[in-house]
Amino acid sequence: MPLPRLDVSQRKYAEKMQSLRDLVFNIGQLEAKYQKLVAELVLLRLSAVLSDTVSAVAAKVVCGARYLDGAAPVPLVTSRSVARANHLMKTHGRRKPYKYLKWNNVRQIRDNVKHVLKGNEHLTSALVPYATMLEEIRVVRNHIAHRNANSLSHFRGIVTRYYGAYVRTVTPGMLLLSSRSSPPLLENWINSTSLLVKEIVKA
Repeated sequence: MPLPRLDVSQRKYAEKMQSLRDLVFNIGQLEAKYQKLVAELVLLRLSAVLSDTVSAVAAKVVCGARYLDGAAPVPLVTSRSVARANHLMKTHGRRKPYKYLKWNNVRQIRDNVKHVLKGNEHLTSALVPYATMLEEIRVVRNHIAHRNANSLSHFRGIVTRYYGAYVRTVTPGMLLLSSRSSPPLLENWINSTSLLVKEIVKA
């Protein structure tokens, strides 16, 4: 059975991000209230696609898939399928198996692969410079999805970071499109996560 290919995951991510870029490019044609709504929907989509892509790349690396520069990973287990790799990430070396894996920030990703890949594996070390961004995406995504007191408590910190103080009227959609960031956060995160995916596969 041939090894799974990381270039496929990277190419699919690039294609999906281009679709989101097209949406964001044309968002100004909508009324302001709909611009914010669409921005939030785009962020939800970005978060989901990124999580799925990192998960897929990790499983392929556990299977021994070579990075795009030809380098071979160092799995600590043997897996001949992505499904088996996912199972091992949930169970191997764990006193209590995980029912599912989360891929939303560096801490979660490292925990997912710590028993199946070497600690200094490129996949995880390449994510470190993006740790703050991944956490911000996670926090904003959670507040869009849940809109409860707990999600708000974390979202306040992101607003404060970009506005200098917490502003009650700032919604996730407003934050994502705000000119306080150049480019706006949503555009920046689409571009930066595309670079992240290239980094983890050594494209």
